[in-house]
Amino acid sequence: MAPTIPFETLEPLLLDYVGYTPMANATGAPAMSVPLTWSAAGLPIGSQFQAAPGEEAMLLELAFQLEQAAPWADRWPEMSVEI
Repeated sequence: MAPTIPFETLEPLLLDYVGYTPMANATGAPAMSVPLTWSAAGLPIGSQFQAAPGEEAMLLELAFQLEQAAPWADRWPEMSVEI
């Protein structure tokens, strides 16, 4: 993913790697990823949400509601580092 790779070569590689984020990145629309479930190994599995420009408050309210329904703030994978 070096800047020296031609765009025509880089684009398909990038879309395979981060296929769901370019629209939010390109438009500047607010987006968030929250851990809504956990793998059998105890690792978080995130879901991404995006809103219209200027709707950051709606995303924060959604995150609050989702955390109330399925708290995740105190969940840590077995191999993790708390800063």
